[in-house]
Amino acid sequence: EDEGGAARAARRIHAHLEPAEGLTCWRELSEQAPGAPLVQAGLALALAQAGRIDEAGQTARVLLNRTPEHPEGLLALGMTVCLSGEIADGLAHVSEAVRLRPELGEAAAFVLDGCALQNEDPWQAEVLLRAAMAYDPGNLLYVMRLGEALLKQSRVKEAVEQFLRILRTVPESPRTAALLDEAYGLMGDPDGLRRAWASILETHPEARVPREHWERAGAGR
Repeated sequence: EDEGGAARAARRIHAHLEPAEGLTCWRELSEQAPGAPLVQAGLALALAQAGRIDEAGQTARVLLNRTPEHPEGLLALGMTVCLSGEIADGLAHVSEAVRLRPELGEAAAFVLDGCALQNEDPWQAEVLLRAAMAYDPGNLLYVMRLGEALLKQSRVKEAVEQFLRILRTVPESPRTAALLDEAYGLMGDPDGLRRAWASILETHPEARVPREHWERAGAGR
């Protein structure tokens, strides 16, 4: 069943409300429409985002027992399973959700990014973020977070590639600029840092952030 506008509205709630506020909203909706599958899926996602993993998983499984191929229900279950550390199984549920409802791709990426943020293991975070990027390849936020996960693994050159990818497209990104400086600092390569900023300025000569960082790195040395 295509729930159309209701499903899109549900995804906006998850994207724009803080976890506690979203959970309150979905609990109220669940009280008003206790049997509505989309509401139960939304509640499960909100519980997962609020860190109530066991309750989220139980809510999603009750829904899927009644409606086994409910896409948002599968997405919610995928999030809870990923948060429990079973990344491969969780990603399989997410993949099935997107297969059943392809327009869930960006929502799936958002959910996986949330799982990565809650995961203290940078290797697992990398897997989650690469999956998020596959569902929403144009979202550079996931690229930045992938770079951060790679830095935590001491894969500094790979992290630099991610940060440069962002800055060549969005040069006025202070957070990414700071991460690029940090990465080159870890490599002990000030000359490489100056060259990196110079190359960005060649493409974006009027950009303020790259110029500031280039000058700070010792422009013209």
